[in-house]
Amino acid sequence: MKIIEIRGKNIWNKFVEQNGEYSAFLESWEWGEFQKKLGKKIWRLGAEENGKLMAVALIIKNNLPLGKSYLYCPRGPILSHNTKHETYNIIENFKNFIADRSVIFVRFEPLNKYPVSSIQYPVSSSVQPEHTLILDLDKGEEELLKSMHQKTRYNIRLADKKGVKIKFNKSDKDLDSFWQLLQETTNRDKFSAHSKSYYQEMLSLDNVYLALAEYEGEVLAANIIMPWGNTTTYLHGASSNKFRNVMAPYLLQWETIKKAKKEGFQYYDFWGIAPEGSSKEKSWAGITRFKRGFGGKEIKYLGTYDFIVNSFWYRLYRLARKYR
Repeated sequence: MKIIEIRGKNIWNKFVEQNGEYSAFLESWEWGEFQKKLGKKIWRLGAEENGKLMAVALIIKNNLPLGKSYLYCPRGPILSHNTKHETYNIIENFKNFIADRSVIFVRFEPLNKYPVSSIQYPVSSSVQPEHTLILDLDKGEEELLKSMHQKTRYNIRLADKKGVKIKFNKSDKDLDSFWQLLQETTNRDKFSAHSKSYYQEMLSLDNVYLALAEYEGEVLAANIIMPWGNTTTYLHGASSNKFRNVMAPYLLQWETIKKAKKEGFQYYDFWGIAPEGSSKEKSWAGITRFKRGFGGKEIKYLGTYDFIVNSFWYRLYRLARKYR
């Protein structure tokens, strides 16, 4: 196995598209550029055998106190369909190639088609959502509507009848509207958000845009949408406390789904729900109910795992996280 750094965008994205799954944008060339804009050190590594690419991984370095760090591979590594190597071998070889003495562990999220080997890794708390809903866009619009919950269909039509207008853009003014709504949403629903500059850098990517719902001259809902590969992903959302009776978020989702379908995407990813019995079930109840109303197939990923490089420092890290 030969480890190389891949510097060609087309070669990288072609492999990820052909061998990844719905959330493959997290391993895309564009997501690596986004991480660099955030000030992160990244590697785009490939594993070759007999001159043929058989695995890739976007590796992101995250700094820790005391000069330590860990490496993170979001929704990866991605292996070719016919490789005989296991995730363990790929991660170990990538880690050895980077050869950074500050690294305590490598955190990775294997795709469902590439389960981890029998070697036991410590299971980590999830970085990306473990459960999501995937809507198949091969269906016609009427069939998609019929597969929704009756209340969801009603709310879509109500918002349309009330005169809610939908637009797709990414201007500074639209970002300001999203940011203002996000402050309302985080205060209302009690969750934390990234900085405004984080979303600004994300929207600087060519393929990312904002979907906004307006009513009587006010933006009532705004979503950050990530189209990539064969999937459009609803990545971040925010909504106003005003005019909640006009059901703007419902029409916003439906128009975004229709846009993705018209542009030829195969799937629409609602990006995160809380399964029954999970620790997030209560706090995520409203957003989970909202998303499930649109139909779709529930997907469970394999989870998040840590490949330990330095067991002593790893134990200290876990202990510090426990008491944080």
